[in-house]
Amino acid sequence: MLYMAVASLPALYGEDSEWHNEEVGRALIGNAKTSVYRTIEKQWYRDAETQVDLRLYVFEPDDLQAGDRRPAALFIHGGAWRTGHPSKGALLCEYLASRGMVAISVQYRLTRAHKVTPFECADDVRAAMRWVRRHADSLHINPDKIVAIGSSAGGHLAGCLAFLLDTGDDAGGDAVSIIPDALVLYCPVIDVTESGYRNGHNVLGERYLELSPAQHVTPDAPPVIIMSGTRDGSSPMRALEAFQERMLAAGNQCELVKYEGVKHGVTGTPENFIDVTWRTDRFLESLGYLQDEVSKEQTAQIVQALVASSQSKS
Repeated sequence: MLYMAVASLPALYGEDSEWHNEEVGRALIGNAKTSVYRTIEKQWYRDAETQVDLRLYVFEPDDLQAGDRRPAALFIHGGAWRTGHPSKGALLCEYLASRGMVAISVQYRLTRAHKVTPFECADDVRAAMRWVRRHADSLHINPDKIVAIGSSAGGHLAGCLAFLLDTGDDAGGDAVSIIPDALVLYCPVIDVTESGYRNGHNVLGERYLELSPAQHVTPDAPPVIIMSGTRDGSSPMRALEAFQERMLAAGNQCELVKYEGVKHGVTGTPENFIDVTWRTDRFLESLGYLQDEVSKEQTAQIVQALVASSQSKS
C-alpha cells in the first residue's frame, strides 16, 4: 500500500538522486508568496555586474488567520553551494504548510553563478533568518519556534546558523538572533575538516574551520535530528557520529537516523522520501511544532496529493 502511494514521488534533496524531478518543485513553488529579504547592489551574476534581489518563498497553511503565530520552517536547499534553487524545498514546504506551519524556502547566492564563496552563502542565510524574525508579525509566525531545515550544503548552512558566531552586516548591538530553535538536517556537510567533507579546505580555503559547525558545538544548542545514508561519501557517517557524540557530551539533544547502504541524497527513493518526511514530522510534533501525530501512511497520502496537484499545474 505504501509503495503504491508514493511510487511517483520525486526526491528533491541531494545531487546524486536518480528520482530527482525538477518539475514538481517548479510547479509547487508557484504556490508560494515571495518577499525580497536582501538586495546586493553590485553583485556578479553570470559574468555581469548587476543588482541581485534574494527572495524567500513562503508557503502558508490554508487556515491561516490574522493574528496567528504559527511555528515556522526555514528550508535551505543543497547543491554544493554552487547550484540549486528554492524549488528543491517546495514539496516539503507544502507538506509542512498542510500540517499547519508556515514554511519558507530560501534563495541564497551561489558560488558558480554569483562568483562568491560559501562564506557569502552563509551570510545570506543569516540575513534570511534575521529578516524572518523581524517580520514575524506580518508572516504570522512565532519567532521562538523556527526550525531550520537543510539538505547537503543546505544542511551545512543550517548548522552555521546554530553553531557559528553571527558575522553578518548587522551582527551585534540589538541584532535579531540567527539561532534556530531546532534543526532538521538531511545528509548535511556538518564537518568540513579532513575527517568529514574532505574537499572542505579546497572549497573554503584557509578559513575553513571558521565555517565548520561540528567544531563549534556548545551547551544549550537547539535540538537536532540528522538523517543520512551509511554510504554517503560527501557526509561520512563517522563524521555525523562524532558530531552526535559532541552534542550529547555537551548535554544537547541529537538524534541520528541511519539509512543503510544509501549514498548522498537520502531521499533517493520514494520510500526514503516518505520516511524522511514522516520522521521530520514526528520530530517537530515532539517539540510541539505540529499537532496530532500522523502515521507514515498518512504522510504518504498527503505527499501523494501534493505531487498530483503539481502534475495538474504542469
